[in-house]
Amino acid sequence: MERYRKSLIKRISVMAVTGSGLTVMYLLQIPERLRPMENIYFSEYIRGFQGGLILVLDIVFLYLTVRYGMTLKNEEQLKKLYYAEHDERRKFIREKTGGRVLEVCAAVILIAGIIAAYFNETVFFTMTGCSVFLLLTRKVLRLYYRNKF
Repeated sequence: MERYRKSLIKRISVMAVTGSGLTVMYLLQIPERLRPMENIYFSEYIRGFQGGLILVLDIVFLYLTVRYGMTLKNEEQLKKLYYAEHDERRKFIREKTGGRVLEVCAAVILIAGIIAAYFNETVFFTMTGCSVFLLLTRKVLRLYYRNKF
């Protein structure tokens, strides 16, 4: 259980650093929102989309950080989370649907898309669409395998 506790601490630190970076990105966007824009509709749309994505990702990372932090304090919840993550059926379904690698790739592509929006709107939409496609595909596969097995 100590090894699992250490892995949770690593997760918390990675999510806290990523969440802090996203918060900084969101705060750096505020002065840019106050400047006048060349193409009002498109730039405002991109800025709003970027801000929304950053805020949602930041909230998810904050939620998971707090959840794992509270789990570390309660031994019963820690065991419950450990058993849920190490359940053989769930592991099999996670393996068949791409595992954590697919989630991490989708998140990295989404964050890269947010950064790319500062340079090119087409790249932003392409990377965001790719990330959404990966997550939707994983969800559909997860539902399929959950009903099959």
